[in-house]
Amino acid sequence: MAYTLIDLIEGKKTKAFTIHKREEPLTGTVRKMDANTKLIHIKDKYMNIHKVHFLDILKISDIDY
Repeated sequence: MAYTLIDLIEGKKTKAFTIHKREEPLTGTVRKMDANTKLIHIKDKYMNIHKVHFLDILKISDIDY
């Protein structure tokens, strides 16, 4: 999954992230990966930044339009 996240930072593609203990998937782009805190910074369509722990990401999938 780490390689997928690195590719997403470089490509700035919007994906749907299934996150542990969250009912709805989080849709957005990966903006930053913090190695010290192991947090992934995901920017949603409203320009909000969500900091998600790396191990809480269960699945990364394409968005169906």
